[in-house]
Amino acid sequence: MLKNVSFRILRYFHKLYTHPEVANDPLIEERLNSLSYSHVEEDINTQELMQFINGLLKEMPELSLRIVELRLVRNKSIKETARKLNIAESTVSNNLSKALATLRQEVALNYGIASANKLKQLLPLLIILMD
Repeated sequence: MLKNVSFRILRYFHKLYTHPEVANDPLIEERLNSLSYSHVEEDINTQELMQFINGLLKEMPELSLRIVELRLVRNKSIKETARKLNIAESTVSNNLSKALATLRQEVALNYGIASANKLKQLLPLLIILMD
C-alpha cells in the first residue's frame, strides 16, 4: 500500500507542477533539452526516493495516512473522505495539506532540492522514470 501511496504522491506533485504546453517557445525547448535522463538518474535514484517517501509515510499519524490514501490513491473527494472517516471536511483538507507540505519539505532537505523550480522540473521526470 505504501508503494502505491508513494507513487500517487509523485503523480500528485506532477499534476500540481505541470503547466499547459506553450507551442514553439525556444526557451522551453532549451530547458527541456537540457534535462537529460542520465543527469536525473545520477542526481536522484528513483528507488531511493521511493524508499525515502515510504519511510516518511510510515511516520505519519494513522489519520493522515488514511486521508492521503483515500484522496490520492483512491481518488475520493474531500467530502467522500470526510464521510468515510467520520471527520470534518476541513480536517481532511488540513491533514492532507500538512502531509504534502511535510513530504515536499523533507524531499527538498534530504535531496538537495532547494528551489521550488528545480523540484518542479524533477517531479515530472521521476514520474516518467517510474512508468
